[in-house]
Amino acid sequence: MAGVGTGEVDAVQWITLYKKVVQAMGGGPIVAGFGTDTDGFALGMPPRLGYGYKQCIADCACQADLGPAQRTACLRRLRACRADCRKQFPNNTNGAAEGASTVMYSTSFPRSTDGTKTWDYNVDGVAHYGMLPDFLEDVKSLPDGAPLVTGFMTGADYFYRTWKIAETQSATVK
Repeated sequence: MAGVGTGEVDAVQWITLYKKVVQAMGGGPIVAGFGTDTDGFALGMPPRLGYGYKQCIADCACQADLGPAQRTACLRRLRACRADCRKQFPNNTNGAAEGASTVMYSTSFPRSTDGTKTWDYNVDGVAHYGMLPDFLEDVKSLPDGAPLVTGFMTGADYFYRTWKIAETQSATVK
């Protein structure tokens, strides 16, 4: 059994880590489960950001060597600049070719809501555990991602059947 970290790791980074773990386990037909052990302290998986959004955010900067008054003013401008980037790139995307998350919501796969708050994985990433399916949708959209997600759907059953075999065999162990 092995785990692949999920905290602050986007879908591309996660698939890369997953493949390294499978390779370290000897490759071949690995049956996997999917879960997270963030226990409320680690941040969930962020969305993949498009190049345009990344560049916009990178252009919002404050110099490190400013005095306290200038630093406060710069941080105020920084917040305004980032808010402007979010307006320019509301889904943090400038097209799938640029590598941004493009989870598509519909009536059969709606955005997560809680009261008056609505989350969009393309903007918020995995803001709470209920958004893990959104992350898996992002994983499925990537090369090699769909077979991984399909494998996750059988992982829990495989674990259960393996456990039952182990329990049956334990009766013969002396």
